[in-house]
Amino acid sequence: MMKIGDYLDLARKRQGFKSDSELSLALGLARIAVSTYRTERALPAPRTMLQIASFAGLNPDEALLNLGIWKSEDDSTAEAYRGIMRRLRGVAAAVALVGLFTSLTDSPASAREQLANNGGSIPAAVYYGK
Repeated sequence: MMKIGDYLDLARKRQGFKSDSELSLALGLARIAVSTYRTERALPAPRTMLQIASFAGLNPDEALLNLGIWKSEDDSTAEAYRGIMRRLRGVAAAVALVGLFTSLTDSPASAREQLANNGGSIPAAVYYGK
């Protein structure tokens, strides 16, 4: 799981900011704000966390879930957020697999044509091994 410092480092790097103060100003915050987040003396508001995730090029849903975990006052609440994150990642993986499989062939007829044109063998572009 990422920490707030990871988000801040990536946001600075991707946006080309040389300091936490520059990042703070870009977020519309006081110069000291990002430094305060980095040392975990405070955590950003959800709206600010979305901006940080955007600057970092990271998933905003996961950023808000991480924020929920960091702000959790007990283990059971943090674990509930982790469970939501696992389910979110599972759905994302399933969607990616569906996209991959549908991009391999346009239709079942196209798959049959590919097999016929390949002498009945599986196309080299598709890897079915471990």
